[in-house]
Amino acid sequence: MQKIQRGFLESKIEAVREQLLAAIDGVDEEVLNRPNSIARDYSIIDILNYLAAWGETVNKGLREIQRRKKPTELQRAIEDQKAFRQQTIAESQDDELPDILIRLEDVMFAYEDQLRQLSHDDLNRPKRFRFIGNKPLWPFIAKHTYQHDAEWVDEIENYLKRVKK
Repeated sequence: MQKIQRGFLESKIEAVREQLLAAIDGVDEEVLNRPNSIARDYSIIDILNYLAAWGETVNKGLREIQRRKKPTELQRAIEDQKAFRQQTIAESQDDELPDILIRLEDVMFAYEDQLRQLSHDDLNRPKRFRFIGNKPLWPFIAKHTYQHDAEWVDEIENYLKRVKK
């Protein structure tokens, strides 16, 4: 398996976040709040709340993994992402867009901070963290940060393209 540098992960995470913010920039809040727009179940605001909660959970899990603790909450979220999504969206129904954007920004800072604490060996050496199947950590981080978020950004962009027609 290839080895990667921490900066690669940071740049990918940042690029997807910038893509997300660019997609919603200037979009009327009525459109962002429109129910059943994304995945036939959610508004864009719902998904933004979900992405913030997901990022917070991933960050907490990465801290636990680094301390050699089992990331129980993250494992539950990964095992049933739909239930996690539904729960976090239900809990955040009254959140305002500016507050959600602040949470998303906080998640970015936390990712950056967390990545700075990981060494090259932490990211690349197999069998370092048993909770992720004794594989290198970087594919786990990639899958649950920028790759995860990119799927939702694509959904949002596709929906907004249809709305603008």
